[in-house]
Amino acid sequence: RKTPFPEWLVPVFLPGVTLIADLLYDIDIEAMAPEAAVSGLGFPLMVIYGTEDTRIPPDHSRRVYAAASAGSIAWVVNGVGHTDALVELPDEYAFRVAEYFLERLGLE
Repeated sequence: RKTPFPEWLVPVFLPGVTLIADLLYDIDIEAMAPEAAVSGLGFPLMVIYGTEDTRIPPDHSRRVYAAASAGSIAWVVNGVGHTDALVELPDEYAFRVAEYFLERLGLE
């Protein structure tokens, strides 16, 4: 969810993390494209994001949703930050996620 480091310090680690991912795990973080990955899934997704997310800009979530298959849904949670929809609105979160899975499984 979050690192134990202050938000202003996190960018200092990014070059080292990128290098380690490449050298140890052969992962090219710069080449990762969530929109491309989502577009190839072939089934609808549920994208949940907060309008006050400072870790992953809301525009990124909008692009992922736009690339998702037909029938995908987006729940835009006004006024919450990164992953805080569950914390701020636990009942609605549980209802919406359960509803998505029930529909995907054909049980609704």
